[in-house]
Amino acid sequence: MVSLLARLALSPGQVVPTAVLLEDLWDGVPPDGGNSTVQRLASRARSRLRAQDVTDLGPVAMPGGYVLDVSPEEVDSHVFEQLVARGGALLRGHDPHRAADALRRALDLWRDEPLVDVRARFAETERRRLAELRLSATEDLIESGVRTGGKDDPVPALRAMCDAHPLRERCHGLLLQALRQSGRDGEALAAYERLRTTLAEELGAEPSPWLRELHTNILRAVAPPRHGWSNPYLTRFFGREQELESIGALLERTRLVTLFGPGGVGKTRTAAEFASRDEGGDRQVYFVELAVAREESGIIDALAAAAGIGGGPLAVGQDLGPSRLSQVFSAFSGSRTLLVLDNCEHLVDDVAAVLVRLLAHCPQLCVLATSREPLAVNGEALISLDPLGLPEGDPWQSTAVAMFVELASLADPGLVLDDEAMEVVAEICRRLDGLPLAIELAAARTRAMSLQEISRHLEERFALLSTTRRPITNRHRTLRAVLEWSWNLLTDEERAVVSRTSVLPGGVTASAAAEVCSGAGVAREDMPFLLAGLSDRSLLRTTDSPEGLTRYRFLETTRAYALERLLESGEAETAWAGAVAHHTDLVESAAQELFGRGQTKALRVLDDEYDNVMEVLRYAAERGETAAAARLARALSWYWVLRGRYEDASRWVGDIVDRDEEVPGDTRDVLRALRAMLPGQDDTGQADAVRLATDAEALSAYPPLAVIGLRCALVAGDWDLVGSVIEATREHPRPWVRAAGLSYRALWAEAKGDAAGAEADTEQAVEAFRVVGDRWMTAQLLRALAEYQSVRGEGERAVRGLRETLELTGAVGESASLTAPVLISLGTEQIRAGHLDDADTTFARVLAAEPAPLVEHRIQSLARMSDLALARGLTVEARNLTSEARALLGDARLDADYLRSEVLQREAVIALVEHDLGRAVEAATAALELAVESGMNSYSASALELMAGVESARGDARAAARALGAAAHTRGRRDEGNPRVRDLLTRLEKELGRAELDALMARADYFRR
Repeated sequence: MVSLLARLALSPGQVVPTAVLLEDLWDGVPPDGGNSTVQRLASRARSRLRAQDVTDLGPVAMPGGYVLDVSPEEVDSHVFEQLVARGGALLRGHDPHRAADALRRALDLWRDEPLVDVRARFAETERRRLAELRLSATEDLIESGVRTGGKDDPVPALRAMCDAHPLRERCHGLLLQALRQSGRDGEALAAYERLRTTLAEELGAEPSPWLRELHTNILRAVAPPRHGWSNPYLTRFFGREQELESIGALLERTRLVTLFGPGGVGKTRTAAEFASRDEGGDRQVYFVELAVAREESGIIDALAAAAGIGGGPLAVGQDLGPSRLSQVFSAFSGSRTLLVLDNCEHLVDDVAAVLVRLLAHCPQLCVLATSREPLAVNGEALISLDPLGLPEGDPWQSTAVAMFVELASLADPGLVLDDEAMEVVAEICRRLDGLPLAIELAAARTRAMSLQEISRHLEERFALLSTTRRPITNRHRTLRAVLEWSWNLLTDEERAVVSRTSVLPGGVTASAAAEVCSGAGVAREDMPFLLAGLSDRSLLRTTDSPEGLTRYRFLETTRAYALERLLESGEAETAWAGAVAHHTDLVESAAQELFGRGQTKALRVLDDEYDNVMEVLRYAAERGETAAAARLARALSWYWVLRGRYEDASRWVGDIVDRDEEVPGDTRDVLRALRAMLPGQDDTGQADAVRLATDAEALSAYPPLAVIGLRCALVAGDWDLVGSVIEATREHPRPWVRAAGLSYRALWAEAKGDAAGAEADTEQAVEAFRVVGDRWMTAQLLRALAEYQSVRGEGERAVRGLRETLELTGAVGESASLTAPVLISLGTEQIRAGHLDDADTTFARVLAAEPAPLVEHRIQSLARMSDLALARGLTVEARNLTSEARALLGDARLDADYLRSEVLQREAVIALVEHDLGRAVEAATAALELAVESGMNSYSASALELMAGVESARGDARAAARALGAAAHTRGRRDEGNPRVRDLLTRLEKELGRAELDALMARADYFRR
């Protein structure tokens, strides 16, 4: 009976056919009595209602069915539905205030779950429908509040909704908007990442486009200006749609796809087009050019550069850090990434070896490679790239013709393309076999030649090549014919420039080309015009440098041809000699500027010229010109250290020092000292390094010996040696050397337990490096100084110092992997200083950075954001963030135990907040064990302070005091800047009294309990 009344009430004032009632009330299995059963049920319902003095509802029998005699306005579910619809319409009509009023009235009607007494299927369906309406109404009401800037904080309700509906995109989108509106961008980015991961794991899907756009807008708001890869091609892309679809489809099935084909067929352009189309998705895109790499280490360097990886700092005595390859593994772990490796053909075996390891360590990485041959890696999918489609009928239907017409029209806007001209274009494209590079070179000539002249010249060139006896393919012959044709159209001066600059794989500026190419018929003052003309003919590509200088580069196919012509000309040795002389002078000049105010510009110059410098160094070493190679390596040495290029330094310094008798004495001593400091080297040269660091003349000639000698003394664990080197630097005439001594005197003081002295020396070193203008060393020391200030409770000074550190690292072009730790330190200090909104923005910058942050930095940021959530009283959010950090631990390649300890500490703190003492003890104990095993005092001190909080929660105030004492002893001083430690000290002083608290802390014997 209740089911009948409920079903009729769902259609108020409407006749419900008997057949529908039979279907709905009995779940599709009508009773034997059929219509008469419904009639008896309606009669009983009327009798029961009359017994309750309800005489005017019915159910009333009507022709073909029954009706409940009520108006829709008397049925709550109907009114609810109408108000929800009205509220939604008002919201979409941009009237959020009236929408909110309607939606509140609708939700106020909701008393409890409807139709709970009805077990039929129709009731379950209606319950689900009404629940969905209620959820949508709640979302609409929250959105109206977000739009109007309502006083109530919608975040808690949205978090609860998202937890209850982890796959529902709208509530997650509203959460992102609400967090962004309240200035909590870091939490918004973390919430998006949670949704993206859940959708991928549960449904194998990505967030909807509107959510991705919202995510992008948040990234743009918090991230610094983008410096990542963007498609460098300015002209339209032609054809290849099938190949682009194939790449996407294959990357769904495997993680390595190789585009292979002959030179000039358009592999690079096709890969760039796919990457640019993929950029709008959730994958981070890296495009890595390997043409200049010469061995496996060059491949790793190129990957590191693309990922923004730098080396470890030296100024305050830290380790030089993990290998570059380990950092590359970390950079490509933990997030979905597309890596494009371009021009792999000259290093097929090395590329294959690197990719096998990279793909094994990075499960979310996909690779698109271009090569003239397959890489032969298990799981590799191959796409053979053919030339563009040739005209068979209507020339306008050919992609090859379309490309020629586009480029020719750009070169000569007045070009007339009538039917006759199009036939000539079609013939040119046929002769060029549809090769894109050949088409580009030919089209560039329309500025100076008619279409008929281009066609005739090509015909003559092909006739000549057809008589050659070289065993080359038709496509190779086609490309060579076009290159030779282009070569023959150049002036003698242009040919000289092309051939001489081909020795430099990193390209040239006009000034560099003037140094390398001028003479023997080439005037220095003509160089800018010669290079511009070669660019117009598509023989050189142009890029802009940060200084606004144009850099000219070869395509690898064109450079190979130019090198061949250089060898044929007999000028190769002259060209190389010019390159060696120019780049040696350039590096030596820049090296002198690395210790002062010219540092920023010098680093930029060396960054830009690095590929060329390494090619010159390689040439000198392979030719047996050891003295020249040693001179160049010495000049490069401090740059290698500043940029963390330790693998390059180890290889070349080791190779040159092994040729002992051929290297000048002072240079040999410097290189031996440097080798002793580098990772993976034995300690045979450490004594010499320390000796040189106490030699005033040697220090004047090569100031970094102060740092090298001190590091070697530290590694040897001989503090007397450290003291002797510091003493040698104290009165040295070069300010940079004195500043370096001060920075290590701080370490010496810290090792002796003199925290105040260490801070004072560090502050003096900062000022000394500021005076000489060394921004890099100043930045390293400012970060160390901020740690001292923070522990002493001067959080505001620490924040200011870290902000300056960021400015300085940005000025010297520091890598993203070294900027992220500074941001993490800054966010941590902002939490400690109570600047919670600033901290949120800082962590959002880490998560939103391009290139994407290392997985280790993501873990650290999430852990600190958990601290931030707890500071705001958001325990559930803190738990979620900590869980995200823990989920990433499996992807961490660097400092895994430290990161595990960091996560465990957050789990312990959350357990304390939630009064789960057992879980807190377990997590804090495990965190302390990992921290102590790391050997890092600051890690151990932090874990001991947490353990003190756990002991206090267990009711053992004395153990808590001893743990705090052990932390202060381990760190060298009490952490006055930690709010949690300050609160704990206040509680313990009330429980124990000041005298007993001080006595227990002074014992510092927590580990001897």
